[in-house]
Amino acid sequence: MGVDFRTEGKVGLSLYSIEAGYVARIKITPLGYGRVIYVNHPNGVTSVYAHCTKFEKSIQAIVKLYQEKNQLNEIDLVFEPQQIPVTKGQLIAYSGNSGNSFGPHLHFELRDTKTENALHPLVHGINIVDQQAPVPSKLYIYAIDQNGYYINDKKIAFPVIKKGTEYTVATNKIIIPPAFMEGTDKLLIGIEGSDKIGADLSTCGLFENLLIVANDTVFHSRIDTVSFSHDRLINDYCDYHEYKTNNKKIHKLIHKTHNHLDVYKSDPLKIINLKGHDSIPINIQLLDAKKNKSTIKFDLVSRSTLGKIVVDSKPSGLYLIPDSAYYFEDFGNSITLNALSLFEPVKKDVIITKDKIQLGKASTPIFEGAKVTMTPIENTPITKQYIYLAGDKDQKEALKTQLINGKLEAVISSLGTFKVGSDFTPPSVSPSNFVAGDTSLKKSSIEWKVSDAKTNISSYNLFINGKWKVLEYDKKNKLLIHVFEPSEKGIINFKLQVKDACGNEALWTKKIRVN
Repeated sequence: MGVDFRTEGKVGLSLYSIEAGYVARIKITPLGYGRVIYVNHPNGVTSVYAHCTKFEKSIQAIVKLYQEKNQLNEIDLVFEPQQIPVTKGQLIAYSGNSGNSFGPHLHFELRDTKTENALHPLVHGINIVDQQAPVPSKLYIYAIDQNGYYINDKKIAFPVIKKGTEYTVATNKIIIPPAFMEGTDKLLIGIEGSDKIGADLSTCGLFENLLIVANDTVFHSRIDTVSFSHDRLINDYCDYHEYKTNNKKIHKLIHKTHNHLDVYKSDPLKIINLKGHDSIPINIQLLDAKKNKSTIKFDLVSRSTLGKIVVDSKPSGLYLIPDSAYYFEDFGNSITLNALSLFEPVKKDVIITKDKIQLGKASTPIFEGAKVTMTPIENTPITKQYIYLAGDKDQKEALKTQLINGKLEAVISSLGTFKVGSDFTPPSVSPSNFVAGDTSLKKSSIEWKVSDAKTNISSYNLFINGKWKVLEYDKKNKLLIHVFEPSEKGIINFKLQVKDACGNEALWTKKIRVN
């Protein structure tokens, strides 16, 4: 959604507003962007500065006052234009490592203020030196049907090599094995590669892709703007299975009918069609935001007569089809899929028992509008129960679970096996930057290690001498942190309350001298 700027492995570097405007929003969360500040500008663009360690002094004071007044550690504040005006180059925050950041850096975005769509920063005014054309590394060929759906997950990888100023494959040809085309005459090409930018040649992804088949442009994508409401559709734009299992970022050069990502610039379902005993010239063009271009040329060759073409490779009698809605129920448990929840057809192997709902794999992504509803465990308080996803590799992921009409309900973002668990164990809380026996501290902050074995930490509150105080939850490092104020000296009574998603509470109390 934006670009990451290195901060030399440090936190606390000054961040300045790129233009005049006003602070429109401030959000603090242990997830996502952590501490993030949004500045609206008169030209209709919003600049976003994420993973901050803190905000500028006067802005920080406003935030802290709100937190203390409402006893909220996590906030999402919206401001009017006159409340916090800023000038171009004004200090607004300090860089950090908060939220889902795995190393100090600034994540920077530009957004359309009206739609909140992310705008590609290198297209909208951020000028970074870029004289390197994109570098393709591999091509992938997939067998697909007339709807663009995979056939039997068939896929072949081909390394890309450079010859002169252009790229190609070995022998300049890709010869399709006869068995690969069983039941179809249609192919999909995927491309893997990267783009180097800046003086230190930092790595970015592919920006603009064109597929030209025998002089006909059948596919064109350009990632210049993306709607946050559509971000899960990227799981269909890419080869999601390869991304989840091997961390490969493969761009699929096809626009499927139901995928309305803004990145598509060509009509849906323009597909490569083989006729058998033919050779089709393929031209793939990769462009970056500075219009540096790489070209891949080769012939796609079919030396065999194609067999019988299966018109409907995924019949609705055997598969769940993406454009249909489904509801399955048994033993009081149910799973609901709205139309277009699925990206690909899924075998209609639904298993619902008293104890579980099983459909597909946890590595099968879905778009939206899907949920599971499950009967609570008997003789167990319903408030202590939750739905979890049993993953493909024995991991268990607790889902955000609601209690609705005496049932447990959770929105799901993938398929898999869903079960009900119970949690009676309070979170674990222990000192981190001090030891339990300490009676005196000489530190700028106090930290606790926190975790919950089954669900998630849902709330955390600190009281110092009976007064509520601001806490930071560093979820990735499982830390709760309070930075001491100048007035917080001498003998202090600490009371820390931590609750998990099932309401189990851990209470930590201690009297310590703070020097």
